[in-house]
Amino acid sequence: MRAIVGGPVPTRAELDRKVSFTVRLLVDGLRPRRNDTGEAPLDLGGTTVTTDLDQHVALVTGASSGIGKSTAVQLLARGWQVIGVGRDPRRSAAAEAEIAAAPGGESFTMVRADFTLMAEVKRTAEEVFSRTGRLDVLINNAGGVRDRQYITAEGTEATFAANHLAPFLLTR
Repeated sequence: MRAIVGGPVPTRAELDRKVSFTVRLLVDGLRPRRNDTGEAPLDLGGTTVTTDLDQHVALVTGASSGIGKSTAVQLLARGWQVIGVGRDPRRSAAAEAEIAAAPGGESFTMVRADFTLMAEVKRTAEEVFSRTGRLDVLINNAGGVRDRQYITAEGTEATFAANHLAPFLLTR
């Protein structure tokens, strides 16, 4: 087995344990929201969406693989509504099918977006708001490094856009 930064490569089970622990810390820090009925209608400019106030909503970027996918599964298992974001259409579709089959998977939605383009980040934020009207937790997990410099159609360097600009814009 090869070493990564001086240590052994973690197994899938070890990675899942670490993600599970992190998600437990996150979930334990939030209290359920309740009202008399457990649901509240939200007015979204003419569109009414019913949101279960007992079900927290999380957005997980990079949910098509690795830590993002594992985090989405862990949150769903704890009763959360999860919206995942993935760039690659094939990986996103495969992850969506796998996550939807997991316990709580009926509360999962995958949105495809390329975070090297700020227009897609804005579209993703608008789509998430139109689906839920609120967001309890944002997990900015997406990112990566390219093998050389790529300039996007918007004129920014792709790695910088995806790793720095996109999380900032999505958080706003």
